[in-house]
Amino acid sequence: MRNTAASFAIAIFMGLRTLTAVADPSAMGSKEDIYVVRSFLIARDTPTAFCFRVNPGIGKLQSENHYLFKSIAVQTTDGRVANTNVRTVGTFHACIGETSDAKVANVFAQGTLGSVAFTGRGECLTDRQDFPEPGIDSSRCHLNLRDLPDGFVGGKLTTNSIGSRQLIGGNSDPPGYTQPSIATFRLWRATPKGH
Repeated sequence: MRNTAASFAIAIFMGLRTLTAVADPSAMGSKEDIYVVRSFLIARDTPTAFCFRVNPGIGKLQSENHYLFKSIAVQTTDGRVANTNVRTVGTFHACIGETSDAKVANVFAQGTLGSVAFTGRGECLTDRQDFPEPGIDSSRCHLNLRDLPDGFVGGKLTTNSIGSRQLIGGNSDPPGYTQPSIATFRLWRATPKGH
């Protein structure tokens, strides 16, 4: 589980609303906002009071991680990601805790994506190590989101992540991988009364 926490870069906010252009969701009657972003791990520290205040419940603390979220650009013809580093659009501050399964980590986090602030709790699972080549581990994470702005009832953050021997920053070792995460946020709007 050497890179689960880094993988969780949870990567995140306010890049593209969706993979294709979206009009004003209120005009469309949309019940959710969707964001797809990339995360960059910029620091991994020994846990501080920020993490200890959420214990118990997260398990023995492993690390306190700080991320930037980067917007991405997607080709509309086929959905292929063309650029994973367009601009910084948010931050993510995460506490990583151990579980009884060495491949699973508990996660508590607070962050922002554009003007959207959130709190999340969930877990990350390292599903493959040294694949697709030695030094690369793959994982997936999910967080249930709360403490969102008025008008939202909740949300979900999921990541498709890798970790490498070089955990900090965007350049993997071995090179050529987008680390640590491509993340999807789905934020659900409250249904107006009477509907």
